[in-house]
Amino acid sequence: LTFAGFLAGLFRSYGRLATALAFVFGTGALSMYVFAWDAVPMEMMVTLVAGCVFLLAPIFPVQVKALTPILRRGRDDEADKVRELTAVRIHDYGLVFHELADAFMQVATHEEEGEPALATLVDGVVERVCKHCASRRRCWEKDVQRTYNAMLRVLADLDSGQNIAEVRSPEFFEKFCCKKEDFLKTVAFMHELDVSGQAWRRRLEESHEVVTTQLAGLSQIMIDLARDVREGVSDSQKIKNQYFHVELGIAQAAKENQKICGDYYSYLELRDGKQAFILSDGMGNGSRAQQESRSAVQLVEQLLLAGFRKEAVVRTVNTILQLRSREESFATLDVLLVDTEIGEAEFLKTGAAPSYLRSSDRVREVKCASIPLGILSEVELKPVSVALDDDSLIVMITDGVFEASPEQPEWLKYFLAGQTHTHPQVLADDILEKARQLYGRNELRDDLTVLVCRAKRLKHKIRDYMTA
Repeated sequence: LTFAGFLAGLFRSYGRLATALAFVFGTGALSMYVFAWDAVPMEMMVTLVAGCVFLLAPIFPVQVKALTPILRRGRDDEADKVRELTAVRIHDYGLVFHELADAFMQVATHEEEGEPALATLVDGVVERVCKHCASRRRCWEKDVQRTYNAMLRVLADLDSGQNIAEVRSPEFFEKFCCKKEDFLKTVAFMHELDVSGQAWRRRLEESHEVVTTQLAGLSQIMIDLARDVREGVSDSQKIKNQYFHVELGIAQAAKENQKICGDYYSYLELRDGKQAFILSDGMGNGSRAQQESRSAVQLVEQLLLAGFRKEAVVRTVNTILQLRSREESFATLDVLLVDTEIGEAEFLKTGAAPSYLRSSDRVREVKCASIPLGILSEVELKPVSVALDDDSLIVMITDGVFEASPEQPEWLKYFLAGQTHTHPQVLADDILEKARQLYGRNELRDDLTVLVCRAKRLKHKIRDYMTA
């Protein structure tokens, strides 16, 4: 067949008939040479059939085209069934995660509604000390209110930070209690157990909150995915018109000329086409601060890429920072989301320094009064959205830059208003150098990070096929 195909190729320029005859001749000649005359009739018959199919091939598409709608309809019906079945299964899994989130929330609610801690403490003291005491009836039946008030005074002293040796025994105990030393020691022991138990309960509630947030986020993602699958590939592939191009400049310096800067930043493009710029300032400085800020930024990256909503992202990072260490641990979070299709920037700030938007010779300060992540259980998120013009400049900074001149809190706003160049890297370097000058001869009192974005309007829009 190789020889016959080579011979047919030599006659390709002379048309289909010449090509077919050359193929038949080559097959017959080679068959006679290799297998003798006995094999020639069968080989020639097969070759002639192949040649006829080759000659009639141009006619086939016309005939097959008439059958295409029927074949396609059957194939599309089968594909629709598979797509619908897949969408139903994914949606059901999403509902399962939703129910699990509700279950964790109900468990946390029931734990909060449990027996009061004071009642448990009193029962524990009575069981250990007073149960077999001869004066039990007088203390816990006749004078129960006085006994209860005396215990409250002891607990108040312990709550104020006094140890058991410093606690003054109430007068009622001194007169009537037969086991006052054991009673006070047991109250102190039960109080310590209660304090420790409250700390662990808080940790458990925070872990419940993390799990609940994650399950709820997964549920929403899977329900959205089921909707996209049901709509089909043709609907889920959307054409995104990119009207803006974003350029980035970064400048950074460590406190007191250290080698490691405690600030951390990142840039990524999300699946919906938006571009995300993330900046975090960890507590303190050096490697530990960088570890805190890097952990916060990387977690935000993964949650955003997974499709979690902004509120769920911030709550999750906040709770994980609380759970990861027994010591105080917090980090600021500054997130900028740029929509290059509609030309809009959205700021998400928790404890972060103000950002600045310069456009059309006007500088606007963007800030939000909030505390860093990892301090309180609840985080209030107030996104700020602004429209972008051609050559809009967005400047994100950490506290070290903002506080370079405490007596001039708006120095950066005036500095940006006086700048004429728009290259983001040049501007970032200039801001960092100006902050160094404001610090004077003294070493930098904090880590400095400057992140500058320039949104440039495109003359011709770019179309990207984005999968929803």
